[in-house]
Amino acid sequence: MSYEEKFQIFVFEQIEEFTGYKPNEADLDKTFDCFGLTSVQGVLFVGEFEDEFDIDLPNNMLVSNYTLRAWIKKASELSANT
Repeated sequence: MSYEEKFQIFVFEQIEEFTGYKPNEADLDKTFDCFGLTSVQGVLFVGEFEDEFDIDLPNNMLVSNYTLRAWIKKASELSANT
C-alpha cells in the first residue's frame, strides 16, 4: 500500500471520528473546512497524523486551504523526504 493510500485511509477515519461524517472518494476535492473541523480538532488531527506516520508537517499545512487530495499528496511528498 502506498503512502498516499495509507494517508487517505487515516484522513477519512479521522474526519469521521471528529465529525461523524464518513468521507468517500468524491470528497477528495473538498477542503478540510467543508467538514466542519474546529481549530482544536485540526490541531489534534495534525498531531495524530504526525505521531501515526512519524512525520513533521509544516505548521500551516491544515490552514493552507488544501483539498484532501492535495493535502494527502503534499504529506506523501514530505514523507518521502524523511
